[in-house]
Amino acid sequence: MDIEIRERQIQGEEQEVVLSALAASAARQGCLFLEIGSWCGDTALILGRAAKALGGKLVCIDWWKGSPGTELFEVAKKKDVYSFFWRRVCGAGLEDTVIPIRARSEETAGLFKRNDFDLVFIDGDHRYGQVSMDIEKYSPLVKRDGGILCGHDCDGRISDFDPEFLDEGRDENFHESIHCGVVLAVGRAFEDYSIDYNIWSVRAKDGGWAPTDIEYPLQKGQFAPPPIGVTGNYNITRYGKFVYAIPRSRGNAAVTEDILRKMPDAVRAKTLKEVLKTIGEEISPCLSPVLWDSYKGFNLIQYGERFFAMSQTLGNIDITSVSESELNKYKGLGLCAEAKDPIGTKNIVDGLSHLFPELVEEGYRGFNIIAYKRMFYALSQELGPTDLRAVEKQRLKELIKTSKCVIAKTHQFAKELIDLLSARQARKELMTLNQKVKALEKEVSERDSKVKSLEKEMAALKAARG
Repeated sequence: MDIEIRERQIQGEEQEVVLSALAASAARQGCLFLEIGSWCGDTALILGRAAKALGGKLVCIDWWKGSPGTELFEVAKKKDVYSFFWRRVCGAGLEDTVIPIRARSEETAGLFKRNDFDLVFIDGDHRYGQVSMDIEKYSPLVKRDGGILCGHDCDGRISDFDPEFLDEGRDENFHESIHCGVVLAVGRAFEDYSIDYNIWSVRAKDGGWAPTDIEYPLQKGQFAPPPIGVTGNYNITRYGKFVYAIPRSRGNAAVTEDILRKMPDAVRAKTLKEVLKTIGEEISPCLSPVLWDSYKGFNLIQYGERFFAMSQTLGNIDITSVSESELNKYKGLGLCAEAKDPIGTKNIVDGLSHLFPELVEEGYRGFNIIAYKRMFYALSQELGPTDLRAVEKQRLKELIKTSKCVIAKTHQFAKELIDLLSARQARKELMTLNQKVKALEKEVSERDSKVKSLEKEMAALKAARG
């Protein structure tokens, strides 16, 4: 698995849900979408599928060389990212839907007409000047009758952060784990807008812009920021207007928890420099591993300048004692992945988690529904705890044959198959019951005949006796 070139833009399933909902809300017959910044195609596949469903098109603008000063820029020096992107597009059957334009976004806005696009998604260079320019040049291209303008990596509103901090990081890809340039550019461009799991969005309305305010099938929220780094005794994280030093003894506690930030041993200040001065320690990415989150059966670990997702099936593994050859072995087995930054760890887990069985629904009509290898298995609870990785193909066939297992491509389809099994079972039980009723009716009928025969014989005897 080539981690570098597969580095994802999407931060977890929540963002997929949000972007899919935005695309569905903007889509219409023959719709036209535009994406600025496609990289390996994660968001392009989501938008492309929504466009294709209604006979539409998706224009993807990217020079596929990454933004200067970022890891992606270095990756693109060694990798043919565009070819990888196009293979993914073709693999998804979207080659007739997606129209790639290999150029910088500042060079292409003039190619299109005003009010051309039903949706424009901005995820290019994250520096303030570039994001502002993309919004300025591409917002007029959005249709004025309900078109959507949206983008990636907006970690909050301007009011959520200290102005000096945002200004300090405005010209960086991200600063202290916050995309300051995106936060500033979006906040200055619009009076009000929606932010859901770091995706910002507005809808054209009455000659201006209004929040999209779309209902999603999940609880609205934002992602917790990853740690900035560690010291000897603290994890250092920025959250809103403050930088927090949380004792490492607190373990895998999230800085988003209000009770944690108010603990007497937690330290906060407006700047990273002030926090470090207060605790009297130096920040470093390489003192020791830091477990900063758990996600879909993986532990997310920061160690030095490297960021790992380690399967929890490996147990309490000490990454400092794991050799590179062992790491490569784990990566080959899908038990470990490495990202270039903390934000990328969850993205990679989303790409790996299908290798491990995950219970997604328990006790649906007597079945447990398990996601495994991009399929959904419904196993009868009569089987007890079952590890799909240990079930042989022949055994699986037997379970399917005996209606103790069904396999589907989606969670909903698995439930529908279970419903069908339940209906069949109910019909079978009803047929059995009907057969029993008929047998009883026959037995009653035979007894009635015998009774009538006896009654007839008794009547004849009475008549003979006179």
